[in-house]
Amino acid sequence: MRARATLILVSAVTALAADVAPASAGPCTVGSWVAVAGTVSDGRDCRAAVLTADGTGATARTTYGAPVPGIGRFAITLQRLTPDRGSLQLEFPGGYLLMIDGHVGVYTSEAQWAETGYRPLPAPLTGAPQHAAHRLEVDVGARTIAVRVDGVAAGVWAIPAHAATGMFGVLVAGARGTRSRVRISDWALPAPR
Repeated sequence: MRARATLILVSAVTALAADVAPASAGPCTVGSWVAVAGTVSDGRDCRAAVLTADGTGATARTTYGAPVPGIGRFAITLQRLTPDRGSLQLEFPGGYLLMIDGHVGVYTSEAQWAETGYRPLPAPLTGAPQHAAHRLEVDVGARTIAVRVDGVAAGVWAIPAHAATGMFGVLVAGARGTRSRVRISDWALPAPR
């Protein structure tokens, strides 16, 4: 009888512990991201990934696994993990946001880029190192793209039109032969229409 009571008590405590303890989700995967050039690996939690150039080329690129809407807010945190220099790029339907040492630009076409190119980051971000984590927000509207870096308005670019859908991705550029790495985390995409 005593053994049975102990067994019931142990079973009750085990069931209670199972209700209170967080369930193990198992190993995280980066299945949301597809390597186009280089490799993508787990970023140590379920909302992060690391993109690494393979060393034979100067650029690594990954895209989100499915097309996304072309209008809305695209947000992500990027941090270069290697000491090399080069641009960090955020791909959105119809264009790219480019960041390089104290400057930011939006590319939607050769003509638009020739006209606007890079702009200096605004005063609160002047001198912000590329190797720090930066929160990038790109608001794509019908005719404009507004960019915020770390919560600071970095500019508005006029665009002729937007893409209905397209790819969301990240590129890291460095010197040829380097294994440039960038940590990708906390991405948010527009809701499907």
